[in-house]
Amino acid sequence: MRMRAALFLIALLAGWLAAPAWADDTLVVIVHRDTPVESLTRAELINIFMGRFKKLPSGARAQVFDNEASRARFYSSLVNKSLPEIHAYWARLTFSGQTSPPRQVAEKQILELVSKTPGAIAYIDRRLLNDSVKVVFELIP
Repeated sequence: MRMRAALFLIALLAGWLAAPAWADDTLVVIVHRDTPVESLTRAELINIFMGRFKKLPSGARAQVFDNEASRARFYSSLVNKSLPEIHAYWARLTFSGQTSPPRQVAEKQILELVSKTPGAIAYIDRRLLNDSVKVVFELIP
């Protein structure tokens, strides 16, 4: 009986120690590496991704990209809206001619696109990051 309890505690401890490696589903907002912006506020991100601001705080024209794989999670975390609500929001703005939504891009293309596009801003799962881009915000779940 003691052996079973000891094995259970070891397995529990091993699972607890390993959890951060696979449980981190933090999204990070990234920009082109040469963008002269070190960080953005949540309010700035909302204004950029919801089409209210056309420029980054540095003055560069924002090239906004939506990550198809993480889109629902991103907008839920950022503005507490579901994808149908986001679609309705953009439909109203597009119909009125005010602006158009961010370009949707496959997750596997995000890093390459942002690293090659000055003024680019997008979001990606932290686990997929590399040094070709700069992180300016973390959306912690």
